[in-house]
Amino acid sequence: MDLTSSRGDRDRDQRDILTLGTRLASAEGFRVIAMDGRDVGAVEHVVYKRHADHPDEVVFRRKVLLWERLYVATFDDVAEVDVGRERVYLGIPSAAIRRHSD
Repeated sequence: MDLTSSRGDRDRDQRDILTLGTRLASAEGFRVIAMDGRDVGAVEHVVYKRHADHPDEVVFRRKVLLWERLYVATFDDVAEVDVGRERVYLGIPSAAIRRHSD
């Protein structure tokens, strides 16, 4: 797995987009791992806004001490989904992850 590869729809072919989108759609509860190796939470749900073939965003829950907060990553931020290990790997470091605004 190469987490340092280029990201973005323009760098992925349609088959890769469909496969990744399908895996993300069923990834609720999977652990989310940032590019720097940090476990940053668990997938809460995915959000479809502009695309029908893949989610636009992945919302995940992160526990910090006694608080739980929601964070978000775009589809372009997702490097890979490992269904067997129940992991979503991001192509961005943990410091680049932003809080979800409700």
